Amino acid sequence: MKKSLFLLTALSAIFIWTSASAQVFKNDELTISSLGNKVWVIETYDNTTMYLVEGDEKALLIDTGTKCKKLDEIIRQITQKPLFVVLTQAYPGCSHACTYPRLHCFA
Repeated sequence: MKKSLFLLTALSAIFIWTSASAQVFKNDELTISSLGNKVWVIETYDNTTMYLVEGDEKALLIDTGTKCKKLDEIIRQITQKPLFVVLTQAYPGCSHACTYPRLHCFA
């Protein structure tokens, strides 16, 4: 019973979270949607996911996805703040498009 209640709650939260997102950018390679409060989800055509979080002084890009042409230029359309990049794993799906000098990997 507890597992069913937890699963129902989790699925409801995901539905509300994704339905509340607003698409801010789309091309053939990726879609960027605002999750609100300076947080964006970036989803690529091959189902990799990145996140962009903008703070008061800096922005954080979590993972760099797969072969996204001009990812840095696309990110600059959303924020001009200095960008700090974190890779969650040293796997091509998370880091293939990585060309950022301020990079930290937590693999």
